[in-house]
Formats: sequence, structure tokens, C-alpha cells
Amino acid sequence: MLEIGTGWAHLSIRAAQRGATVTSLTLSVEQQRLAHSGSREAGVDDRVTILLQDYREAVGQYDAVVSVR
Repeated sequence: MLEIGTGWAHLSIRAAQRGATVTSLTLSVEQQRLAHSGSREAGVDDRVTILLQDYREAVGQYDAVVSVR
């Protein structure tokens, strides 16, 4: 799953807990740091990748793309 806009990583963590492999994109260093911490604490850091990257630079194939406002 590709998530555009990491936020605080709640969606990424929950998706990983349900079996998804997640790549999440953020432009915020602070959100990236907190998302890494949250995914480690939840025990899903092996299934969640948080990239400091603009969504327009995303490459790859995904089964789902999500963005939550």
C-alpha cells in the first residue's frame, strides 16, 4: 500500500497490523521521525517504510494508494 501523507502513521500502523506492507510518504522530518518511532513501538517497523519524499516522485507498483485528510 502507498500512503500519501504520513500524518502520525496511525493508518500505516493499522494496515501493517492487518498484514499490509506499507510505504508512506511525508514532507515533514518531524512526522517521519514520529512515524518511525510509532511503527517500532507497534512492532510493525519491518512492514512500514516512511520516506521523506514528495508523492510526485513515487515509483513502483502498489495494490492500493490512500491519502487521508
